Amino acid sequence: MTSHALVLASRWANPANRRREGLRAAHAQDADTLIDLLHTYMRLKSSRAGRISDKTLSDYAESVRRFLEFCGPPESPARALNQLSAEDFEVWLLNLQAAGLRENSVKRHLYGVRNLMKALVWAGVLKTDPSAGVRPPSDPTPAHAKKRALTLDDYAALLQLPLQRWAEQPARAWRDRALLELGGSGGCGPPSW
Repeated sequence: MTSHALVLASRWANPANRRREGLRAAHAQDADTLIDLLHTYMRLKSSRAGRISDKTLSDYAESVRRFLEFCGPPESPARALNQLSAEDFEVWLLNLQAAGLRENSVKRHLYGVRNLMKALVWAGVLKTDPSAGVRPPSDPTPAHAKKRALTLDDYAALLQLPLQRWAEQPARAWRDRALLELGGSGGCGPPSW
């Protein structure tokens, strides 16, 4: 049986059972069951059509666990999963930032928990996704400041590659080199070129 068939044969395959199990897991804040629901939802309903990396699934599981900790202990949560508001998610994001997480990590945690909320809607536990309107924090560092320019030596070596690769086809080699030079002079290479 393939892993996809196993997912379809799981406790989440039947809508009535999915709702019952989802309600129980949400009420008890059962992290393992909620993560199983999330993973099943992502494999079946995500835009990637089941091509979800193990790293993404692991990261999102961590996000769910962090969010459940934020909600409070299962026996007396400060925030019940079926009564969340957008403000609860905004406060959680602020807490993550205050704990020193960078914007991209905070964004990833939001996406993980947002997918859990979508899974709870799919299971019939929630009518709507309370996190839908919550915006992740923006990174104050401009994108161009994060990218390191090529060194002059790296750029010179890059320009030699077409001549080495296409030694038997000089026209092709010079065409590719010209493309690299245009790219380099357009901002891909060191500023001095």
